[in-house]
Amino acid sequence: DPLDDIHLLSVLARIPSDRQTAQRERIAQTLIGLDAKIQARGMQQDRNWDTRIFEIYQRLTEQDPLLPAAVVRQKEFGAPGHALFARRLQGTILQRAAKTFAKRIRDDDDYGWNPDVVFVLARSDNPLHRRLVRQQFKDYALQNAVLLALAENPDPVDMNKYLQGLKSGDFEVLRSSIHALQELPTSQNPAAQFALLGALRRLGSDEREQPLRNAVVRLLRRNMQKDFEFQFDAPYFDP
Repeated sequence: DPLDDIHLLSVLARIPSDRQTAQRERIAQTLIGLDAKIQARGMQQDRNWDTRIFEIYQRLTEQDPLLPAAVVRQKEFGAPGHALFARRLQGTILQRAAKTFAKRIRDDDDYGWNPDVVFVLARSDNPLHRRLVRQQFKDYALQNAVLLALAENPDPVDMNKYLQGLKSGDFEVLRSSIHALQELPTSQNPAAQFALLGALRRLGSDEREQPLRNAVVRLLRRNMQKDFEFQFDAPYFDP
């Protein structure tokens, strides 16, 4: 039963002993098999599922740093629910994981994307993987994740996406979109200036929004080569 698996994984995460190769493989297989077992039994995952399972996984990797590589090696690896195990991967293990996810996506027309899959592929060195991420921008449920992921390494080809992110009600998406635009070359596109002006008008008199307002004004000044007499040192609460 997957509940028994979770219990045993939790206990193992608290045992600071060296793992033998066979034990490591068994733990990796169990982690990868959780999703399939739950789906096969028609069980429901609560909204804290990813957080709790990732906590267990983190503790397991603290006890055994070789576990992530063993997880990625599993032949069943690559389902949407497995992306949480790739959240903090780096280097060659990350590239291998991204390659596996990309293959599963190409082989399955109904692949169930989620934000973790978006971030794994966006961090890949393969430009084809980043293209897969861009294609998901039209999916409203994934739009914020795509914007956040693409903003980590801004690319001029994504400028229209960052401009659209200026309309987001999500503070992190708005902040990331502004910072991404700051990293891009100067734009004389009138639509870009109107998008920035719209964001400036929507930003309120909240203390955490002041740095964003200042950044937007600097973008407008840079793009239009004009000084708008904006007072950067004014108190955040002063309209």
